[in-house]
Amino acid sequence: MRKAKREHRLRPFTTGVLFGYATTFILSAVGAIFLLLTDSAEALSGAVSIVAMALSCFVAGHTAGRLRRHRGLSAGALCGLLYMVLPLLISLVTLNVGGAMLIVKLVLCVAFGAAGGVVGVNSVK
Repeated sequence: MRKAKREHRLRPFTTGVLFGYATTFILSAVGAIFLLLTDSAEALSGAVSIVAMALSCFVAGHTAGRLRRHRGLSAGALCGLLYMVLPLLISLVTLNVGGAMLIVKLVLCVAFGAAGGVVGVNSVK
């Protein structure tokens, strides 16, 4: 009799965060093209980046929720926190700590990640 293959505990979170970063890349490219075509690069660039970050955290939480199939709220929130590690490190290295905007982005990432986790757990396989 063969032993069942054991899944790694961090697999849903790493997969979710990687899917989130891939989504960020795609949404940022689409947003850059949109800003280039509308000629409003400076005015809307901050809003486009925040929308891309929030949607990416939703995708990260959704992916983790679908893979874990339980505790979607905590799985998604953790994905949102893990997603924010890289932007936080980049802002610390460049000495461009955002202050209040960094807290807003953190809250958005955790909230959208948690919502994505709940939707992912409740989605049909």
